[in-house]
Amino acid sequence: MSLKKLKTNGYFLIALSATLLLFAVNFSASGIVKGDLIECSTSKEFNQALLLLDSSRKAVLELKFEIALEMENRALNLLGDSYQDPRVMDDTSMNIVFADSAERRGEYKNAANLKLRVLESRLESLKTKCQKHKSE
Repeated sequence: MSLKKLKTNGYFLIALSATLLLFAVNFSASGIVKGDLIECSTSKEFNQALLLLDSSRKAVLELKFEIALEMENRALNLLGDSYQDPRVMDDTSMNIVFADSAERRGEYKNAANLKLRVLESRLESLKTKCQKHKSE
């Protein structure tokens, strides 16, 4: 193998590693984690959606975007509009439109990443909503 080819492959591996690291940092920076199950135990939908979120994250890390989309769609359907709080502005519906459009065009990576962020946002909203109800 030539030195030039080795260099190119090396740069590719560094870029791939950096991308995976960014995914991991992005996921860990999200306020929603699998351990939140107990914080909103009154919401069966929250708990099920949280487990699907975890599965979706793993699928994205494994570059299985169609599987991630399936998990995200199931979780979003489970949540329905239960996450909505009249005191909070929700702009996630527009991202769903963009993600659905990307999915129809076969851009599964973009669609999965968009829906993942929507799901994280909606779960965070539901978590906050549940915590408010507990404190009232």
